[in-house]
Amino acid sequence: MMCEKKVSILTVEDEVDFRKSIVAYLQDSGFEVFEAGNGQDGLEVMRQREPDLVLTDLKMPEMDGVTFIEQARKINPERPLVVISGEGLATEAVRAVRAGAWDYITKPITDFALLENCLRSVLEKAEQIKREKQAKQGLEVLVEKQNQQLVEMTRFDPVTNLPLRSEFVEQADLALRDAGKMEAWFVVMGLDNMTAIGDAFGHHVATIAMKGFVSLIKKQLPSSALIGKLYDDQIALLLHDESCFKSILGFLQNLTQETFVVAGHDLPINVSIGVSLSISEEVSARKLLSRASLAQYKARQTGRNQVVFYSEEIETESLKRLLMESSLRRALANREFLLHYQPQIDTKNQKVVGCEALLRWQSPTREALVSPFEFIPVLEDTGLIEQVGAWCLEEACRQYMQWQQMGLAPIRLSVNVSAQQFHSGNFLEIVRRALHATGMKAECLCLELTESIVMKNINQTLGILNELSQMNIKLSLDDFGTGYSSLQYLHQMNLSELKIDKSFVDGLPHNPTSISIIETILGMACAMNLEVVAEGVENEEQLAFITASGCQAVQGFYYSRPLPPEQFFSFSQQN
Repeated sequence: MMCEKKVSILTVEDEVDFRKSIVAYLQDSGFEVFEAGNGQDGLEVMRQREPDLVLTDLKMPEMDGVTFIEQARKINPERPLVVISGEGLATEAVRAVRAGAWDYITKPITDFALLENCLRSVLEKAEQIKREKQAKQGLEVLVEKQNQQLVEMTRFDPVTNLPLRSEFVEQADLALRDAGKMEAWFVVMGLDNMTAIGDAFGHHVATIAMKGFVSLIKKQLPSSALIGKLYDDQIALLLHDESCFKSILGFLQNLTQETFVVAGHDLPINVSIGVSLSISEEVSARKLLSRASLAQYKARQTGRNQVVFYSEEIETESLKRLLMESSLRRALANREFLLHYQPQIDTKNQKVVGCEALLRWQSPTREALVSPFEFIPVLEDTGLIEQVGAWCLEEACRQYMQWQQMGLAPIRLSVNVSAQQFHSGNFLEIVRRALHATGMKAECLCLELTESIVMKNINQTLGILNELSQMNIKLSLDDFGTGYSSLQYLHQMNLSELKIDKSFVDGLPHNPTSISIIETILGMACAMNLEVVAEGVENEEQLAFITASGCQAVQGFYYSRPLPPEQFFSFSQQN
């Protein structure tokens, strides 16, 4: 069993008898005691023995006590020092404390117990300071460790251990310098359905899928290749060999033809690929990667599993898009959006039975209205569609109530809902707020939803639709039959209406496929007691077929384009 180390004290005192008395008492009290007869010897003992505490006289030959304290603090500034001050030397004692002494005791000492209590108090204080310093140092070490971990997290992806963008660019720059004027192929791969996998099966499944995909790619790469992770669903490659590039491209294209088994699920792999090529060491890795990213974005827009090579036209298009986004943010702030209303006509009596509110943008930099096909996709990609959609709903309800005050007979007001709006988490509150703010009657409002909206997170969707139905709001399924299979859920959706998409109406009355689809939709709607509105009716032949088939209402250029509020009111009064 190891003995606990004794606390050591150095006593520096030129009066031999007094020093011997101090030494004897402190040793009897359990201390290890070193002694010195003057300041110079005391400094030497400090260097050799490193005592826990130093007890020193002030008035000594060769070196006075204040000078000793100053020199002792240079040896160890944290070592506690206690001064013994003779009678009439209070001023020197104060000087000593200012020089660094922790405490002082005046002579003569009639009770050595007082000396011991003072020393133990100083030692306890020194130990406390030591513990606090150690705790602080430990905390500093922990903070430094965490900072290093944070730095690592900004440099490497914790899931795949791949270098993140900044680290990948740094490595790529070095590789480009080493390669000189060799070809450099930058490839950005976007896993298009990774978000959908996470939504459907959980984030952990998406994580496993990403790790598995990275593992497959790594096995195809030569040692000279670099691989990094840009975003949650984007992987970057740097390749120096065309044959390797073609091999990777072929591997990816074959991979998209197969399913990927993850956590018991057979998952498809959809990859959009952007490529940039450089044979000049003057182009930075950051620029080349940016070009490949632009090409990848274009590939994702084009469709699933596409490969797009960078071109200057893509960069120009990207710049236009950024300018468009900036203009749309300004448009929202400056109230440049407006609504036009397209009449919906009863096929039996030719009367206006409703209208669809359609978003328009009057940009101050253009004479004509900006086409919705030009700006609505940007609103959706940027998330601005949520704010704009909320404005549309409230503005349409406000306009409807104004028409009511002007004498418009009750009709159905249809307002389109975006996927981001519907699944934002506060859509029901937005609808309630619009109705409350405008006084709009819920039974006159019809919300138009696409199949892609209602088929995402079907259980949540059905819950929202049920609440809207309980509010007496009408629900319309727009673009029915254009690509999603909602048939098995149709009876659970509390719908009031189906809309026949313009793409089917365009083929009438001669396209057999369009005829078959429309007849099927009308038959289904009849069985489920749903109204049907056909949109995009542009000529008399289309109208005649739609009317004969039993469709209740139509809208389209045959009757009217979307109209500003004043013109719509006039049109409705005439019809």
